[in-house]
Amino acid sequence: MARWLHRAVAEPVARYAGAMTLFLPQDVAGFIALADGAVTLRRILIPMAQVPRPHAAVEVAAGLARTLGCPEVAFTLVHVGAPGEMPAVHEPRHAGWTWDRVVRRGDVVEQILDVSTAGAADLMVLTPQGHQGFLDALRGSTSERLLRGARCPVLAVPAP
Repeated sequence: MARWLHRAVAEPVARYAGAMTLFLPQDVAGFIALADGAVTLRRILIPMAQVPRPHAAVEVAAGLARTLGCPEVAFTLVHVGAPGEMPAVHEPRHAGWTWDRVVRRGDVVEQILDVSTAGAADLMVLTPQGHQGFLDALRGSTSERLLRGARCPVLAVPAP
């Protein structure tokens, strides 16, 4: 109900930007220290689904870690569904980087947020799909609901 009474800003931006967009939830410090610019990007979570294809999110996450000079990064690829349905992606290699795969069952948003919180993610990188029917129009797309519940910055990467 609150979502309908108070105008959201981040969700329409995520829906219509068409460009890579970084969202920083209220009261979340982020992974760049304001005092000295130090980068603390060590844990990146990437939700995975067949549609939209997650390849762009994986490449952008690795590129960001490389560009920011992050020597040790733990990437966690999360798929909610059957284990055999997790999309195959190329995991860019770099000394000090690790790639873990997590498969969960249950509500997609709840499971991704649970993995994000349990793993103390510094950043979530996802590829938004947009609304998929009437229910998404009412409650918000998966990406919009992740934005609402995330306790870390969220980087939305449009699918190519």
